[in-house]
Amino acid sequence: MDYYIPFTSRVDKHTSVKLTVNIREKNQIIAKLLLNNMIPVNMENACIVDIEKEVYKDYYNKEISYLRTVRAQSEILKKITNMYQVLENEDSGDYAFFKKLCCDFKLLEEKCRKWKEKNLA
Repeated sequence: MDYYIPFTSRVDKHTSVKLTVNIREKNQIIAKLLLNNMIPVNMENACIVDIEKEVYKDYYNKEISYLRTVRAQSEILKKITNMYQVLENEDSGDYAFFKKLCCDFKLLEEKCRKWKEKNLA
């Protein structure tokens, strides 16, 4: 299942280090990925967004550059794997916290598959 992960440029926003990936330029946080709010998508419906304002292009290019690093991709996969494991284990110390903050990924995946079956068949 493919997912979109929203990000925020509000770097002062209080977030959990277990559910967030900080996007950096040098040693400064410039944005955050909000893993707990990721949603499944059908890539057949994905589209490339054209950013017209030059000031935003530079900003987004910095974010993309960071996210393409092996280190960032490894961190994302590690945190998502942990998040799924915690949500599958009610005995986990983080279960209640994660359950409160995270989307219902299983339900969203089911709805995404059903939508795809209905609309792309």
